[in-house]
Amino acid sequence: MLRSSLVRPDAYTHLMKPLNVLIDRNLEEHALTAETVVQPRTVKWGPHAVTSNILGYRGKVLPTDDWLLRQLRALPTVARLAHDGVLVFCTTVEIGFERFNTSAGFQGCVGDLFRDIKYKHIPAAIERSYFSQSFDTGKYASGAAQADWYREFLLEVDENQLLEALKDYTDLPNFDRQNIANLGRFKGICKYLDTDDHRRDAFHLWTAEVNELDYFLTDDQRFINKMTLSTPLDLPTPPVGPASLLEKLGIRELDPLPLSDQRFRYLIEPDS
Repeated sequence: MLRSSLVRPDAYTHLMKPLNVLIDRNLEEHALTAETVVQPRTVKWGPHAVTSNILGYRGKVLPTDDWLLRQLRALPTVARLAHDGVLVFCTTVEIGFERFNTSAGFQGCVGDLFRDIKYKHIPAAIERSYFSQSFDTGKYASGAAQADWYREFLLEVDENQLLEALKDYTDLPNFDRQNIANLGRFKGICKYLDTDDHRRDAFHLWTAEVNELDYFLTDDQRFINKMTLSTPLDLPTPPVGPASLLEKLGIRELDPLPLSDQRFRYLIEPDS
């Protein structure tokens, strides 16, 4: 449980029930605090000295950007809150496709702050497979296919005409049907955005909103600023960075970052 010394008295009201947060893929990448490294090691093999490259790991070099560094330093505490049940990490199939397109690195292994955290799967605002399918999993999961879904379909389609075309399609869940009827909300968010990456984040934000989550947790500062500072949008599920989330919870002290130096560590400790 949370130590009371870390929480303001008025913050307890926020902790009476878990907060549901949609986790952006970039946070999962930044939660990987270790990176692989190769180091030569010389051992005696009979009368000979043999040098071999040994695979190990070290802590990642921290970013120099002050804002991003604050977000990364907040991640160990955010992870603890998820382990303690204060936060519920949520994800979607579309964020899963983003994982498909990135290197896993040490995900699930040493130095992964989100290791062993169970995610709650929530439905995407509109399930893409009802409208676009492919036998090529790699192509379907690609960033280009996702970008086309957001930009070429959702932003261009007339929702009223689409609903009329789908009126006899009984397999479409009411959840998706209702969100198609309110597709103008997604279009309204995207009106202030001009990149495929931010349109992707807009879809995640909309998904978090229609699932009535508390926050969309991301460390994309430009997207957060655009949504919260540069638009007149009302955001029932705001995008926030990890450091801001802890501030909202009244957390003043941070858990330490593991692997805070770049010292070489063996994957398997050699015999002494």
